[in-house]
Amino acid sequence: MNYNLNEIAEFYGGGGHFEASAFIVKNKSIRDLKTELIKDLESRLLR
Repeated sequence: MNYNLNEIAEFYGGGGHFEASAFIVKNKSIRDLKTELIKDLESRLLR
């Protein structure tokens, strides 16, 4: 299965392309970001 992570990067104000995407998150702990990303990825993968 392939997934375009650029969509997630764009959601967080970043960008890139299919093979290289990035974003910066401020004022959020790694723990909170990890929880949020896991939920987001699960919902996208289960579509």
